Amino acid sequence: DKSNLTLSFRRSLQMPDPRDLNPFTTYVDAQNLSRGNPSLKPQILNAWEIGTDLERGHLNSSLSAVYRTSHDTAIDARSFTDRILVTSKQNGGRARSAGLTGSLDWKRDKQLQLGVDGGMFRTMLYTPDISLFVRQDKISGYVNMRAAYSWTHNTLSLDAHALSAGITPLGRVGASNNVNLSWKH
Repeated sequence: DKSNLTLSFRRSLQMPDPRDLNPFTTYVDAQNLSRGNPSLKPQILNAWEIGTDLERGHLNSSLSAVYRTSHDTAIDARSFTDRILVTSKQNGGRARSAGLTGSLDWKRDKQLQLGVDGGMFRTMLYTPDISLFVRQDKISGYVNMRAAYSWTHNTLSLDAHALSAGITPLGRVGASNNVNLSWKH
């Protein structure tokens, strides 16, 4: 039986996508233009995490708490010129998120393995939009489940994934889910 406790801090820079630095205008349609911003700065990310892992017999588990912040977040900036929407990128957004993640894996023997992991996060975004500063707040989560059974030269696996709706500096992201069943011989 083993257990671990970890505490970590990470600070990093996320460079802008090179396409977002292109200063030339791209025609989307007659009322919608897109333009890059060569003055875009890197986004600064900070992350704190504390977690524990526990291994006992056939069971492995982990639990972590995370807190992340970002500054100078590159977001879509919209403006109007002669009734035409011009979308570009600009720094100025801020984001915070806090949440819990965990996993539980059970391996009885070489034949049967079961596992589940998931997480729940609260995300808060502060982003400029046209002439206003918009605050968004949303709780989102995900869960992954897996099962595998092996016999002779065969393995049957079932994987399921579910993701709730969430938010990004560019708007909302819809929920998604999928299930995969595979047999390997």
